[in-house]
Amino acid sequence: VLRYSLDSPVYSHSHTIMVLCRSDLHWKSITFIPSIAPSTIIHFRRYSSVDQRAQWVRINNKTNHKHVKKLQQTILVSSLPTSDSPQNQFSSLNTENVMNLKTMWNRLQELYGEVQYLSVNFWKGSDSKSAWIWTIGALVLAMVSTLYSVGLSFVQRMFWTALSTKDVTKFSKLLKIYLLAVIIGPIIITFYSWIKNRLSLLWRDRLTRSLLNGYMSDLNFYRLSSSNLVDNPDQRIAEDVNTFTKRAVTFLCTVSVAIFDLILFSVILYRIYPPLFGALLLYSVAGTAITVVFGQNLVRLNSQQLSIEANMRFALLRVRENSESIAFYRGDASEKIQVQSRFNSVVSNSLELIAFERNLGLFSSAYRYIVQVLPSVVIAPIYFRGDMHLGVISQTYFAFNHVLGDLGLIVEQFSALSEFSAGVKRLHDFRFTLEQQRKTTLAAETDHRIQSIRTQALTKDDEESSIALKIESLCVRTPGSVANSRSLVQDLSFSVTKGQKVLVVGESGRGKTSLCRAIAGLWNCGSGQITRPPIEECLFLAQRPYMMLGSLRDNVCYPNTTRVFSDRDILDALDRVNLPLLCDRLGGLDVIVENLGSVLSLGEQQRLAFARVLLNKPKFLILDESTSALDEPNQERMYE
Repeated sequence: VLRYSLDSPVYSHSHTIMVLCRSDLHWKSITFIPSIAPSTIIHFRRYSSVDQRAQWVRINNKTNHKHVKKLQQTILVSSLPTSDSPQNQFSSLNTENVMNLKTMWNRLQELYGEVQYLSVNFWKGSDSKSAWIWTIGALVLAMVSTLYSVGLSFVQRMFWTALSTKDVTKFSKLLKIYLLAVIIGPIIITFYSWIKNRLSLLWRDRLTRSLLNGYMSDLNFYRLSSSNLVDNPDQRIAEDVNTFTKRAVTFLCTVSVAIFDLILFSVILYRIYPPLFGALLLYSVAGTAITVVFGQNLVRLNSQQLSIEANMRFALLRVRENSESIAFYRGDASEKIQVQSRFNSVVSNSLELIAFERNLGLFSSAYRYIVQVLPSVVIAPIYFRGDMHLGVISQTYFAFNHVLGDLGLIVEQFSALSEFSAGVKRLHDFRFTLEQQRKTTLAAETDHRIQSIRTQALTKDDEESSIALKIESLCVRTPGSVANSRSLVQDLSFSVTKGQKVLVVGESGRGKTSLCRAIAGLWNCGSGQITRPPIEECLFLAQRPYMMLGSLRDNVCYPNTTRVFSDRDILDALDRVNLPLLCDRLGGLDVIVENLGSVLSLGEQQRLAFARVLLNKPKFLILDESTSALDEPNQERMYE
């Protein structure tokens, strides 16, 4: 980003200029040092508005006496090929538009690939039959609605012709047909809308289940959260999928209708008056090209809007989940600043987005309404000569507007298409990251050349020798590259036999919890071998237990919520951990509690976690400061 207000020669030995150059979607910094290249001159093409972001820079070999006029605005610079020819100094003014079109074309190709990537399992999976039935139904009704429009145009044509010729008999007959068509039309449109909604819901159901399976398997939810590979996966699953499927179905049907509609009404319009069809075709192509060139920033802005809106919701969610801690700290002012800062980003990006949508809306409206005078100018002389009936003129207008809408589809839908593109990009990246995580996990398990912590189940020999846990040459590192990570545990080897209890002590931050993560298989950064019972036979109690959304029964039985425990077993477990009145206090075992973590104190949550141990009866148990909030009598009771 450059800001200039210079009247002296730009290039002298005392000036160093840094330019941010954009190549496609990637930014890089280029520094020009006059002492090394004193003959290099940068020519700027200035725009009158900061909103016109696309700028032009050209590097020519000229003498260093050129001047840069005062530029009182901040500009963004796009890199273009250089040339030594003075005759080509202004030739790249058109090159910029070509590059914008090329970038947009590349993005459209990427969008097609991303949509195909997200939809391949919907139409090609094992349950694809129902998807095809609903899709074909939607397309058939789309074609029927188009044929209805064509038929209605001919009815209107004959209706107005009969009216202009004062043919009462024909007019009365056509009036009945016209009324019947008006009744049939809403029925077709209603069922067309209904079948599109059913198709989008079916697609959402399949895609959501697929993403949930990937997100909730192989501990991907934990790895994505700890590594920050993607932001706000909850929003991508809950909101972006719904938006994607609705708009994808809408665009699929809209494009299908537009193609069929364009073919039929182009034939009608061409047969009525070919020059009018040719003029409309040129007008539509020009409007589409202008929209693509000047509207491409909407894709970037919509993508940013989705991200920063999600960040603001996340900040508010953090306040709700940690309300008690924030209240103890009296940190409401700091939290307000954090949320307000994120909201300021939302407002700032929204203002820029609204400005672009305003400009695009002005062009779209002008594009739509200015051309309406064209049929009158072209057809009126023919009508006044008596060579064309009023009904034909009515059909001409009808066909003209249909062809205009079909050819100008990109102009009319560009804003929605840019929002759709931004959402598709987020979903594609999310699903791709999930698949990469699965491949990485699989590779680490099967390819021993990859350095990582390996966990395996106890063998029969280990069980016969009473070994419950065996750790060999374990090295645990923080996530990241070797250069950026630090060692937490180095060359650790020990074993634990059945019935043995081991206490791990150390200063805070020395890796005690990291060792627990490695044993649980949550952390594989490092090297070494961990042999333990199958993960289903292990239970890990953290310092702050997890309270799930559900009833008291669900929380006590967690994680085996599908396993049936009797009411007596659950109540006995609660009594043994000194929570005998909890069931009555919450209204029963099966009463849904929205946020049990805010209802129970930390000490009560820790005791409830021990009730889980009593019910699930794991063979191997790891406690990570799981009694830190308990008094000594309760601690003794838990360990007993």
